[in-house]
Amino acid sequence: MYDTMKACRLRVYGLVQGVGFRPYVAQLAAKLHIGGEVCNSGGIVHINAYGSNEAMEEFLHRLSLLSEGNVILPGSFVSRIEEDAEKEGAVLHPDHADKERRFRIMESSDNSDVARILPVDYATCERCEKELLDPKNRRYRYPFISCASCGPRYTIMEALPYDRERTSMAQFPMCDACKKEYEDITDVRCFAQTIGCPDCGPKLKASYRVANGDESVTGDEALQLAVAYLKQGKILAVKDIGGYHFVFDPKNAEAAKRLRRFKHRDQKPFAVMFADTEELRKFCAVSETEKSLLESNARPIVLVDINNIIVNEIMSTKDICGFSSRVGAMLPSNPLQILLVREFGPLVMTSGNRGGEPIEVDDTVMLTYMQEGHIDLVLSHDRQILQSLDDSIYQVVKKEDGTELVQILRRARGSVPDGIRIPGSFSEDVLLTGGDLKAVFGIGHKNLVYLSGHFGDLEEVACIKRRREAYEGMCRLFDVAPKKAVCDLHPSYVSAKEAEGFEERPQVQHHLAHIGAVIAEHDLRGDVLGLSFDGTGYGTDGCIWGGEFLLWHDGTMKRVAQVSYVPLVGGDAAAKNPKMTALCYLYEAVRCGYLSGSEHPYFADPQYEILASAIDRKVNTVMTSSMGRLFDCVSAILGICEMNSFEGEAAMKLEEIGRIVGDNNKFSLDFDGKVGDGTEKYIKNGENPNTYEIDVVRIVADLVKAKKKGASKEMLARAFHEIISQASAGICDKIEVEQIALGGGCMQNRLLLQFLHRDLERPGRKVYINHLVPAGDGGLALGQAYLSLYLTI
Repeated sequence: MYDTMKACRLRVYGLVQGVGFRPYVAQLAAKLHIGGEVCNSGGIVHINAYGSNEAMEEFLHRLSLLSEGNVILPGSFVSRIEEDAEKEGAVLHPDHADKERRFRIMESSDNSDVARILPVDYATCERCEKELLDPKNRRYRYPFISCASCGPRYTIMEALPYDRERTSMAQFPMCDACKKEYEDITDVRCFAQTIGCPDCGPKLKASYRVANGDESVTGDEALQLAVAYLKQGKILAVKDIGGYHFVFDPKNAEAAKRLRRFKHRDQKPFAVMFADTEELRKFCAVSETEKSLLESNARPIVLVDINNIIVNEIMSTKDICGFSSRVGAMLPSNPLQILLVREFGPLVMTSGNRGGEPIEVDDTVMLTYMQEGHIDLVLSHDRQILQSLDDSIYQVVKKEDGTELVQILRRARGSVPDGIRIPGSFSEDVLLTGGDLKAVFGIGHKNLVYLSGHFGDLEEVACIKRRREAYEGMCRLFDVAPKKAVCDLHPSYVSAKEAEGFEERPQVQHHLAHIGAVIAEHDLRGDVLGLSFDGTGYGTDGCIWGGEFLLWHDGTMKRVAQVSYVPLVGGDAAAKNPKMTALCYLYEAVRCGYLSGSEHPYFADPQYEILASAIDRKVNTVMTSSMGRLFDCVSAILGICEMNSFEGEAAMKLEEIGRIVGDNNKFSLDFDGKVGDGTEKYIKNGENPNTYEIDVVRIVADLVKAKKKGASKEMLARAFHEIISQASAGICDKIEVEQIALGGGCMQNRLLLQFLHRDLERPGRKVYINHLVPAGDGGLALGQAYLSLYLTI
């Protein structure tokens, strides 16, 4: 068929393990009559191949088509192929000279010389879902069905190269039928390391309480019992890919209240799983962008607007969504979830943990919760979860021009452990400690940053322990050994103390890191003005920052404007008490002469005089420029929220109230006219030359006056967002930089983000936000990585 022969050795880099790459190569080689072998080697793939010149040319071309986002072998991507060409007619092994030109998948080897790219966990593919629901298939209703293209990957990995014996599937020897599929290069489960069936794979188990102890059933009987419990209004703990979920009927208000008591989660909304987008659209507004996110491999939670009238057919809206006009919707990501939702219908699917703790993976912990009466049934399995991961969370923000912004609010399953490429390269491995809230750490290796999953807040011992375990696991999987650590400037951060064991441990200020994350993701060159708005962060002057305008210029980041300082009693603890924060702002408004001390009921509160005395005597008082505390203050003085039961609650409620009024309204607020007309009066010169401040105390005072005159809280909540946006734009106009980066947790406020884009964007000036990492503290490690390379510290 072919006249001349060619042999070559290839080294293939990219995401080429755990994605069915070796079977694809073997199948492609067979089609092209190419002989040789393929094997995993560390984090790359080695291919030795020989065939005709034409066949080899086609072979290399087909491999090159596997770029990021390809549909040929979804999940894979080839970043580069290095070729060592041999002379014509060369053969690699004596037995390659046979007429059949056999191509074999060989035993893996180790290779620690390259930056490793590990696979994420993959949602159940259409083929496996079809087999799952086919009564004639031998894996019918088997909740662990998978193939070379889907199933768990990162969460079951012990080490590389990615082979069954180095995963938690090692304890499940293949039966003859599975082994035959595994060795057949034409089969979809060829070299699928997660292959299994009811005879040889993981087993489902349902444990429940009886009068004299616990009982359990297995297999399909366990699944049927779980569905029966759900129909009785019971709460289940279901072991999924990255950890446990608590599951119950969203129509059952009593189950919701009971779980809220156990999780100490009074108001925070629960996520709800639907069978598919079509079902979800019966009850919620879902844009095409949101649909694409929901159906993506990560199967993340996506915050979508609910139809308040229709949605009551499937859920107790107040008990599930709390104050929110949105629901965290998600679609099934694994066979067990597919079966549960098909059998029952929409289900609450919330992280299996107590408030503030990491997602639970330990069966014994869940059994203890059941024995204590907090849950009613534990639906578990015997496949160990080696790397715990929560569900990722996204939202879509619609700008006033109709375009949409995609934000990731929690980067977890389906995104971790994807490495993020940054400009530049690390000369040695680096630990990036991130922050203490929504704790995410990172590891810098060559030109990649590997970010961990989400570990909650590090005030919990369980979070610190799980984070340490995850760090050790990532070091093992990525074959890295950090000798340097980059940490936050805050002297009391638990995450910063992790750096104490390293000889070299540079510090990067919190809000600089937020802006560094945006610059790194977009590889911005030249001057950048960053607006870093969040709740708290230790500043270089010893104050608590949070409303900062930072100018990135030639390796330096300088504070050129800020939210004006306000004395705050209680420091970081004030984040839980918006009313106390509001009293501090009101005291400052009186001191500045903006209020007389009689315009708001809070002035008559006994706590006001106590806080005033503490401020005057500087007892437990810090100065803060926090935008987050400002949002808390406004939420309290408008009578919206006086106490945070979870981080950001008051600000979220303020946003919700502000959105009620609608997008096309302008208001007369009795400030100096309409919104926008008086925002210049809220900008004043800073203490240092060529710096500016937003006079937030004056904004608060004007809101108090307008409220006293009868303005509604809805109107004032929206006006507040407008004023902050327009005052920020006014400062940006004074500084005249054409690249604007928006970072910090406040940038997850849809109303504020929408207004900022409207007020900041113009011809010649572009606004950037993070898409790959959260705007909040979940993205700090990426910013620390970038600034550790480029900032003159």
